[in-house]
Amino acid sequence: MARLWALRALEREQAGHSGPDAVATRWASWDVDPDDLGFDPVPAASLTEAAMAPTPVLDGDARQQIGDWLNSVAGYWATREQMAVLDGWGMPATGEDAYRILASEGFREILAIDRPDQSSGTVVIMVSADGLLASVLTHDSHGVGWIDHVRVAYNVVATDLRMLTCGVHGSSQIRVEVDEHPDRWGQPRKVRVGTVDMAPINGSGGSVRVQLAAIRAFGQPVVPWRYPVWGPVALPDGYHRDTRRIVALLPEGVHRMFGPHLTWP
Repeated sequence: MARLWALRALEREQAGHSGPDAVATRWASWDVDPDDLGFDPVPAASLTEAAMAPTPVLDGDARQQIGDWLNSVAGYWATREQMAVLDGWGMPATGEDAYRILASEGFREILAIDRPDQSSGTVVIMVSADGLLASVLTHDSHGVGWIDHVRVAYNVVATDLRMLTCGVHGSSQIRVEVDEHPDRWGQPRKVRVGTVDMAPINGSGGSVRVQLAAIRAFGQPVVPWRYPVWGPVALPDGYHRDTRRIVALLPEGVHRMFGPHLTWP
């Protein structure tokens, strides 16, 4: 949680786009009704036991403060200034930006290969010690690898599913499974399975640092993966069949770490 509070302080000091007036103005300009988003971090007392562990990670005013702030920086409505302050993206963003940011968040490069389509560029796979799989898709132009897509795939045991939902917006392929292993209170554990997707070259996807911090604050990445992630590797449109080929190229140690569900069905 300390990481999220520190990032919130940084954003509010240097960007200041997460205040109620600023957020309301952005949503109004896009004709977005916040009540339709489904991310309200309602007080923990009103949540059902099925939605979270009996002891929430945050409660009271702190829960509302962090939840409201996450809603302003973790989704597609995050501003370029917020992403620059929180993550350190260049504008436009490059592959080197992504590798630097991910490395500082505990990822190390495992594989780099040419794009499977006819474009000049690379697909780079990076892995964190706690079980997150990142991929960075770039295209080359004038000697620079520009970002097309960044994806972080995960299986996360939720300790506070509602706050995890506030902080990790990701893709439409997210799902929640009921794990066969109960938590320490004997309650069914919820495993959130999916990807965080960002296209920082056009300012969409929200802050990667904030979403990684939310995963680690409100959940526990688990390996081997309990469930397969649909499309775990960022690839060009129309080339997702190449996922199996790319995964097969990963070192044996990575396959042991993530287990059989690493292979996309």
